[in-house]
Amino acid sequence: MADAWAYLIRRTIRVLAVLDTPRADDARGLASRATPTDTPAALREAADALRAVLPEIDGQPSRTTVIATADMLSEVSAKLTLHERLDRLELAFARLERRFDEEAGGTRPPARSSRRIEPVSPPPPAPRVPHDPLPAFAVNLLTERTRRGLTQEALALEADMDQSYYGRLERGEIDPGVRTVARLAVALSVEPADLMADIGPEPG
Repeated sequence: MADAWAYLIRRTIRVLAVLDTPRADDARGLASRATPTDTPAALREAADALRAVLPEIDGQPSRTTVIATADMLSEVSAKLTLHERLDRLELAFARLERRFDEEAGGTRPPARSSRRIEPVSPPPPAPRVPHDPLPAFAVNLLTERTRRGLTQEALALEADMDQSYYGRLERGEIDPGVRTVARLAVALSVEPADLMADIGPEPG
C-alpha cells in the first residue's frame, strides 16, 4: 500500500499545482504532508480539503484522481479510528485486571486468551526493482473503480474473483497477470491498456 499511496499523492499534488487558489494551495499542503501513520483527524482534514477543491478542477481524469485520493485518506482514517478504539478497550481491560488483583490479594482466575488485533500500519514493503509497475497499476485500478462508483466487492464479483484477492491487487501487493488484467478490463468496460497507463520510469 505504501507505494500506491505515494504514487497517488504525487498525482494529486500535480493536479492541484496548476490551480492558483488559496483553497487548492491548502489542499495541496495537507495532501503532501499526509502519511498512513497520521492521526485520523489529520487524515480526515486532508480528505475534506481535497473534496472541497473539486469544483475548481477541470477534466474528469484529474477529478477522479483527487476523489480517489480523498477516498483513500478517509478509508485509512476509519481503520485507524477503529484501531485506537480497540487499544483503549484493551487498556481499560488491563486496568480492570490490575484492580481485580489488588482487591483479590493478588490472585485471580486464569485470564482468557484473546486475539490481539494487529496494528493497522503495514510492514515495510520488500525491496523491489526500479520502476516497479505494480503501484501504477494499483492506482489505475482504484481510479477506474472509483470513476464507475463500484465497491471492491461489486467489482470483484463482476470480474469473478475473490474480494480479498482483488483487495491485494488494488493495494499493489501482487502481480495480476495477463488474464486477470483482461478480466478486470472487461468488468470495468475499459481497455487493458487503460489499466497499464503510466507504467514505466518516472519522469526525470
